[in-house]
Amino acid sequence: MSRRRKKSRRKAIPKPQKGGPSQSARKTRSESTNFDLRLSRTGIDYREYPPKEERARTIERISEKAEDERTGDDWWHYGEYTILDGLAEEDDAKINDGIQFLINGTVIDTPSPACFADLAWIQMERGLDAMALPYVDKAIELVPDAPDLWRLKGIIHIGCNNREAAIAALEQAILLGDVQSANNDI
Repeated sequence: MSRRRKKSRRKAIPKPQKGGPSQSARKTRSESTNFDLRLSRTGIDYREYPPKEERARTIERISEKAEDERTGDDWWHYGEYTILDGLAEEDDAKINDGIQFLINGTVIDTPSPACFADLAWIQMERGLDAMALPYVDKAIELVPDAPDLWRLKGIIHIGCNNREAAIAALEQAILLGDVQSANNDI
């Protein structure tokens, strides 16, 4: 039985270009602590994803690793790609599996900021803005100069009807160089 969901506030996920992702999207992160703001540069609202077959190979490669050998990036890719496939297939069980993979990436010795950010996004996308706040706050704690995370926090506060907190977060995003906030959200 499928549940009806309210319309997502996230922009549509573009189809990958023929031949796979762009050069910048192909780069992998060496360490979760080396977040390097790539998430902020590509954005919560727009990301490039590899074709389904490549995502499936990545999921298979990560699933073959022992759980205690998976890095934050492994958990992030595993969770994000599983959620993406679950959203595309309207498969709540797959989405929930992906959420658990992201959670696993937050409880390791070096937690992944990207896992926290994606957990915030999926909760927000599902209309659970209040549940998203602790995740975005933790992502910001790990990467305080990521304007995209501050914008996400502002959008989440809008969903929670916290006007002043939303304005403060969006102003911080603008101060950090998030042009999209300046153009769209305020």
